[in-house]
Amino acid sequence: GDEEGAAAYKKAVLNMAAEFLGAVLETGRLDACLTVDSAASVQCMPLPLITVGVQVKGGKSLGEKVKSFLEKPGILNWDIEATFDAEERDGFLYHDLVAPSFGCLSIAVADDQIYMIAGSGSDGHRLDLEQVKEKGFRPIAQLDFDPSPLAGIADEIGSSNPMWPPVKIDGEPQINFLMRPIDGGVASRLQVNGDAIQFLAAIVREVFTLRAIEEWLPDQE
Repeated sequence: GDEEGAAAYKKAVLNMAAEFLGAVLETGRLDACLTVDSAASVQCMPLPLITVGVQVKGGKSLGEKVKSFLEKPGILNWDIEATFDAEERDGFLYHDLVAPSFGCLSIAVADDQIYMIAGSGSDGHRLDLEQVKEKGFRPIAQLDFDPSPLAGIADEIGSSNPMWPPVKIDGEPQINFLMRPIDGGVASRLQVNGDAIQFLAAIVREVFTLRAIEEWLPDQE
């Protein structure tokens, strides 16, 4: 029935999200970029060209899983035209999704990187990825963030529960956000080192564990 179909769809989406997150975390860090370029839009459909890239491990394998996921019945709308393995260029394999009313989404897959490129029209949407890989990235704005103080906040939240273990800080967690303008838009890059990922994961794990414990414990008068 409809409920079973919705449950199957939700499960497939969550499984794909978990696969993607796992491929990112296996690199031991987070390195992602976002470029928005309105100068690349076309007159009949003035949407900016948006490029999102992220470093992954086993990108080619993940790309095949993405393709299998999109080929499942009911995942794509009937008016979306999908062309898998559309082109291979500069080490990237492209999968194209074209919607007449919204433009084209290309998924470019390499073994260590995945890019999603969304833009106007079904022609000319190919992008030389060297433009957005940000080699020698020179930002005009840079934000460096040490997430360590979050440990104190998390410990304060959990202080009322005797089962709360204090959050440990190992290494030097660091988050960097870089930004610079480009013609018609902006380019940004987010970098999170391995120590920060482990630290943030520990906080999330402890918070969810605490909430689970509190839900199972009887109310205290």
